[in-house]
Amino acid sequence: MKNKSSLSFTLVWPVAMLLLSFAGCCNEDATDSFSELMEDFTDPPAGYRPAPLWVWNGQENEQEIRISIEEMKQAGFGGVFIHPRPGLVTEYLSEEWMSLYRFAVDECRKVGLDVWIYDENSYPSGFAGGYVQEQMPESYDQGQGLVMETADMIPDDTSPYIVILSKQGDGYQNITDKLQDYVGKNGDFRLFRKTYNVASAWNAGFPYVDLMVDGVSEQFIEITLDGYEQALGERMKDIKGVFSDEPQIDSPGGVRWTPDLFSEFLSKWGYSLEDNLPGLFVEEGNWRKVRHDYQSVLLDLFIDRWSVPMHDWCEKRELKWTGHYWEHNWPAIGSGPDNMAMYAYHQMPGVDMLFNQFNEVSPQAQFGNVRAIKELGSVANQMGYERTLSETYGGAGWDVTFEDMKRLGDWEYVLGVNFMNQHLVKMHLDGSRKYDYPPVFSKPNPWWPYYRTQNDYFSRLSVALSKGEQLNDILVMEPTTSLWCSFSVAGSNSYLWDIGNSFQKFVTDIEKAQVEYDLGCERILEGHARVEGENLIVGHRSYSTVVLPPEMINIESSSLALLGEFVRNGGRLVLESLPEMVDGAPADVSEIISGGNVRYCKGTPEFISLLSSLLEIRFNDMSGAVPYHQRRQYRDGQLLFMVNPSLDKSSSFSVSLDGVSVTEMDAFSGKCYFYPFRRNADGLSFNVVLPPAGSLLLFVHAGVPEKFPARDIRACGNEIASDSEMSVCMDSLNVLYVDFCDLELAGRKYESIHFADAAYKYYTEAGYNGNPWGETVQFRSEYVKKGRAPRHEDVEVRYHIDVRSLPDDGSPVKLVIEKPLLWRVSVNGRNVDPEPDKWWFDRLCGVFDIAGLLQVGDNTVSLETEVMDVFAEIEPVYVLGNFVLEPSGRGWSIAAGRDTLIRGSWKDQGYPFYSWGVSYSRDFNVPTAGDRRFEVRLGQWKGTVAEVSVNGEYAGLIAYQPFALDVTDLVKDGENTVEVRIVGSMRNLQGPHHNNPPAGIGGPWEWKNIFGPMPPGEDYSLFDYGLYGDVELFMSDPGE
Repeated sequence: MKNKSSLSFTLVWPVAMLLLSFAGCCNEDATDSFSELMEDFTDPPAGYRPAPLWVWNGQENEQEIRISIEEMKQAGFGGVFIHPRPGLVTEYLSEEWMSLYRFAVDECRKVGLDVWIYDENSYPSGFAGGYVQEQMPESYDQGQGLVMETADMIPDDTSPYIVILSKQGDGYQNITDKLQDYVGKNGDFRLFRKTYNVASAWNAGFPYVDLMVDGVSEQFIEITLDGYEQALGERMKDIKGVFSDEPQIDSPGGVRWTPDLFSEFLSKWGYSLEDNLPGLFVEEGNWRKVRHDYQSVLLDLFIDRWSVPMHDWCEKRELKWTGHYWEHNWPAIGSGPDNMAMYAYHQMPGVDMLFNQFNEVSPQAQFGNVRAIKELGSVANQMGYERTLSETYGGAGWDVTFEDMKRLGDWEYVLGVNFMNQHLVKMHLDGSRKYDYPPVFSKPNPWWPYYRTQNDYFSRLSVALSKGEQLNDILVMEPTTSLWCSFSVAGSNSYLWDIGNSFQKFVTDIEKAQVEYDLGCERILEGHARVEGENLIVGHRSYSTVVLPPEMINIESSSLALLGEFVRNGGRLVLESLPEMVDGAPADVSEIISGGNVRYCKGTPEFISLLSSLLEIRFNDMSGAVPYHQRRQYRDGQLLFMVNPSLDKSSSFSVSLDGVSVTEMDAFSGKCYFYPFRRNADGLSFNVVLPPAGSLLLFVHAGVPEKFPARDIRACGNEIASDSEMSVCMDSLNVLYVDFCDLELAGRKYESIHFADAAYKYYTEAGYNGNPWGETVQFRSEYVKKGRAPRHEDVEVRYHIDVRSLPDDGSPVKLVIEKPLLWRVSVNGRNVDPEPDKWWFDRLCGVFDIAGLLQVGDNTVSLETEVMDVFAEIEPVYVLGNFVLEPSGRGWSIAAGRDTLIRGSWKDQGYPFYSWGVSYSRDFNVPTAGDRRFEVRLGQWKGTVAEVSVNGEYAGLIAYQPFALDVTDLVKDGENTVEVRIVGSMRNLQGPHHNNPPAGIGGPWEWKNIFGPMPPGEDYSLFDYGLYGDVELFMSDPGE
């Protein structure tokens, strides 16, 4: 290694971490006051507002960049992470790219948006869109893995093998340098050959780089970060930080290897890894010790050669390094030996929370994975980092609702996140870009006009959960080094999953028991921990109680020394059993860990009973769903955030803690209210009822605070009968989605095939490995340069539209085709041209007026070209009009529309692909409004969000249970009109529709491997959006 390679890692780590502890300090006055909190809570500044991954994924230009920036600003975002992604046409890191980047920085400055650098052309970080591999072949061509083969005779050709061992009794002899003595002789041999990362279109046509090769990260930094610094010049002062996405050290086969692994292992541990390589594959010899020491060296190399250069580059420029690793693989640690140790080098550590599924059991889950978020928050507490990021909602699907988004965000926030980074805002949605892990946070979504309410909400939560300090007194050690002793990519010991599942359940159980704790990383303890009196100090945090969880079979010698001193000084150590190993070797630690303050617990209930007795806060009388909470200390009180993650059960309980009075902080409105409480001998107590997916933010004052009004919580028990029929009105024309087609290509004919299959055939015929704009990274401009290739035969794509009857009201009928100028378009043999300056869904989707061209029966829409154009992706076509759809044997048929919708499923009434809004209104006669409270309630409904207006004035949104909205200020004496606009989603329009797609996941693969013929319409996977109940108006009794 350069620089630090001359030092053993046992010296490098503490020195580096000591320097890091000073660099990572938060400001001196970390405990803010309530008044300081309120300064930012009402209208949070940009730095606390969500900042999405802003995807550049096409041919970018200044006009569209400006439009996108203005839309994000209006939606309440506070910044952007400029994220190159598949579909990008503009050449990455070119002068054109940098010019547009400069323009974007300037425009963001004008409107007050922060700018962050996303450091890769897609992900994983480290290869600079292929430039690292091009300029530094040794970054990938030296091998990244080792596989073991068994032979009873040395082969004639031994060149593929870098180590050859001979089995001798219970051990092995390294015979690599003396093979001539064994040629032609029988024996028991182990031969180790290298494996290599394979070239991949995802990595710009190269193999992924080896981040443990000395100099690779420096080359990446020089190309990418130095490149931005040079191109941006003075604009670098507008850059807030750098986002790295999923850097990893996975093996391409066998165990992970890197060129100087053996020498670094010998330097650190004093024995040969080569002679002990079988222990990494099979349980032979001192295999636990070998695996432990091997993972320790991998972690050293990953930190020293990736984390340190990236951290130092950002620290020198006063930037924050953020992003995330592949934290969801734990306890399988092939991507990286210890995520918590890596987080310590990020000035703003982060995680990735994908999809819309909630799983509190699996250690590899996304949402619901308590351990993953507690790791993040714990490192931030210990390192003094104020902010923690989560890349959120990726792949949650087009159907994700406001309630889903609040629920998932609340959950991660209560556990330790305080910076929302939405996945994704896309510049373009043409072609395969639509299927790149939706949803998208931009205009095509029908709920986009209302999304600011979500951004304002999480902005205020970010303020509240960034200020103050979370001071947990209990440290729960994470058994990652115990995993080291079992893990092998060649076949891990089954105990690996015993440890992982046990710890995941333990952490989740104590979290749900309201125990307040941080997680401890042994590598962080090694560089940051010391004992002071009866407390263990880890960076910026002090702990009087340390917990060794069940199944923690190994402890590092550095941790053992700390805990021995901790216990001798009177610190409280809680455990079920003593570790069996130290640094991977069997050891008896009973003499070191002993004393009167060592407490043994048998089973999780005993742990919970003991740990709960140590807390200064009590949760009692709990019924229904189990909540989560976070408590933060301020100079003049405590902030308490409580969350109910259940979608179908309420949560009720009482809370007791020290304090004088309680204020409710409404993160939706920014207003504060008096919250009722009772005084008692310990301070005060209060009751809490959280509806399903509900949350509550309270401030418990240590002194007498400013007086806030009480909420009007009078029960609205009196229903007002409507004196009108319900009126139902659609926002937009209905739409037919046609996703199967016929294809004529190179003299071959394909009938009724899915559009993705047609696109695959189209591109493979032209020499591509499938659609180059989907799930691939263009190196330089190699796809663009291929451009348009003339063909000897035309390409024709035909879509069939069945019409049973047509509306006779003269209403418009429109055809929508993507990139229409690349095709000759005809309907039933008549050529048609797109309407000038009109688009639908995406600016590259052209609109054709086809009124009068459709006929009863089969209709054909034909797209033809005599050239192979790399930009001409074969996609579905759409027909818009005042019609209904009826399911047929192949898809759907157009029929004349009904006069009006009624309550119930839009799909069942002929609008299966309709994705926008439907308004339902009723009139209510209120003889005397007087001093009453009024609320609108929705009966059963399905949608993403509902807008409520009263007498033509906007009243607010209904999106969260109990699906009611206070409209007191808008109700008048006499006749009142209440209108509720239920908003659907792009899920029914854009899918996925086939192969029984799972709920809550929207990855690109859901639109692939769909084969014809076109299925019946009834077989499409569609949601039943609509209002099933009624629009109701309730009022309270008059008076206070």
